[in-house]
Amino acid sequence: MNTYGYVGGNPLYYVDQFGLVNKVKVVVGLTNGAKSIYQGVQSGGLAVASLFAFAIGQPEIGIPAAALAAIRFRNATKSEKRAGNQIGEGFAEILAANHVKI
Repeated sequence: MNTYGYVGGNPLYYVDQFGLVNKVKVVVGLTNGAKSIYQGVQSGGLAVASLFAFAIGQPEIGIPAAALAAIRFRNATKSEKRAGNQIGEGFAEILAANHVKI
């Protein structure tokens, strides 16, 4: 994907003069991207805690930790997909206006 296609590949000399980039969607998309990273890290930590709990013979701790890890992982993947869609929608108008194909 060419993220600088709307400025002819040269972001230093060209600007979005017509204001076609939906900055709110781009910022929200970036926020969701950061959220997906955070949830992914939480998922990994919970998975490690679950494995440790099972290793020391504490399944009453390991089972809930494994369930939470799975939920966090699912939420992370949903946030990542939503982030990509929102960022794409934020640039869609300007890309369409300049006939740029992704």
